[in-house]
Amino acid sequence: LEELRSSNANVILPQKPHYLGKPILHLPLRDFVKDVSPYKHSITGDTMIFSPDGWASGALEFPLPDGNISDITLTANVMFIGGARGNMFGIDSEDNAFFWQHRMGTCTVLETWDSSYDHDFDQAMTGDPFHLTATLSERTITIYVNGELWDQTYWSPLQFPGATFYIWGGWGMISDVRLYNTCLSEAEVWDLYQTDRR
Repeated sequence: LEELRSSNANVILPQKPHYLGKPILHLPLRDFVKDVSPYKHSITGDTMIFSPDGWASGALEFPLPDGNISDITLTANVMFIGGARGNMFGIDSEDNAFFWQHRMGTCTVLETWDSSYDHDFDQAMTGDPFHLTATLSERTITIYVNGELWDQTYWSPLQFPGATFYIWGGWGMISDVRLYNTCLSEAEVWDLYQTDRR
């Protein structure tokens, strides 16, 4: 090391992947609702109920920083507890929306204002937990279930000025909610799935 430093060589130390510490919003949802991301968003609509095994249910609202969000990763662990139809979690703004919605039966939908992107998950009504991730990069939407690539489609460009992040109540239970302003890779999504599997 002394020789390397004296020769002005660059010594690169191993570091954690950049995304692990920099989500726009990170709600572990164990026994508190505090945002543990660097942004520390204020909470409104705080009506969460916590279970002893680390799940939460209820409604939360987080106004996001000003400015448009372009690349997005939206991820959480979810578990359905009934057949109710309703919005689950995601972004809603003046011009568009990008959120998960549970419909009757086993249909889980990634919803936008201009249309909806439907996925039928066999495990949605079994009461088993699973991990949902949606990424949006320019015109590409990618869906991951339990850390694995599920589907990919091309969409019209979406803009999100004045966005708010919501968790809606009544559809089921949730944990480890994360929102990133970057499009995570398949390997990064797999790492998140392994990090917190509830």
